[in-house]
Amino acid sequence: MMKIFGGWFFAFFLCSYVSVGQIVSLNPTVSPAFFTVNTPITVEYDATGTSLASLADAYAWVWIPGQNIDARYNVNPATDNPSLTNNAKFVKIVSAGRTLFRLTFTPSAFFATSIANQTRMGILLKGTAWSAGQTTDYIVNFWDGSFNLLLTSPANRPLFVTSNQVIAIRANTPVAANFELRLNGNVIHTSIGVTSYSYDHTVSEVVGFSTLKLTATSGVSTDEEQFQYIISGPSPAQARPAGVLAGINYSADPTKVTLCLWAPGKSSAYAFGEFSNWQVLPANQMKRDGEFFWIQLTGLTSGKEYGFQYLVDETLKLADPYADKIIDPDDQYIPTGTYPGLTPYPAEAL
Repeated sequence: MMKIFGGWFFAFFLCSYVSVGQIVSLNPTVSPAFFTVNTPITVEYDATGTSLASLADAYAWVWIPGQNIDARYNVNPATDNPSLTNNAKFVKIVSAGRTLFRLTFTPSAFFATSIANQTRMGILLKGTAWSAGQTTDYIVNFWDGSFNLLLTSPANRPLFVTSNQVIAIRANTPVAANFELRLNGNVIHTSIGVTSYSYDHTVSEVVGFSTLKLTATSGVSTDEEQFQYIISGPSPAQARPAGVLAGINYSADPTKVTLCLWAPGKSSAYAFGEFSNWQVLPANQMKRDGEFFWIQLTGLTSGKEYGFQYLVDETLKLADPYADKIIDPDDQYIPTGTYPGLTPYPAEAL
């Protein structure tokens, strides 16, 4: 691993499972909005217009993030043990031009070991085998009984939009609450004494980004969620500095590094990671030089390891193929004796 004056860089792979099939970015709706490990829940994917709509059979793959805990029905291919996988089989519903996959189950019943003390659960939809296709990972939180705000829409983060686009903002609380929505610090909408919040925001900006923050209050309890939306657009064209090659270009200044990605046929790229608190920011949009995208990062701390990814064409997350170190969500299964002190995969990168 190359050393930069005491500093290290490493990149993260996003996918949790190896697959030769297509991975479709698709989030489910989960009801009820608040549930415990012992609450029956209904998970529904709307696969309309995606390659997954053609699946004859689809199955849930369920796990506890960051733990060596997989559901008892995680068998691939599913036909290897139908007596188990039938418990995780979605019902396919084709109606009124829509293709839905729906499954109702109790989280605790899916695991052979107790998950009573767990706080999160991962789920994805897959075909009979991985090669048939799958969705991206989706992480849900178990409700601990406290007051909290659950933002259900928009689901995509980061959120890229165009001017005049309407953003549907939807949220829930376990008890009636007062809601306040702020755009860049200014109140633009309120709703009083409800458990379900709904507001449609029209984007007026033509460049840059904005922050929407939703706050819910019930008595002395308060919770908030915020997200940014970025005005969609290609990376600006600018020639690379002399000598900058694809990969991580270290500098004589240990607080600087230049990242360069070869991505022919693509129109935009962002670099994001620990240096941006895992947020995709307009300031970290890379410059385009022909088939290459590049950016110089400054203000780094010498001696610190930084994880990062690339976001290409606003949808595809990639690791740097020339990174000094690559880690993966499945690294959790590597024994400590095999790799002592292995950096854990950050939840923000999922």
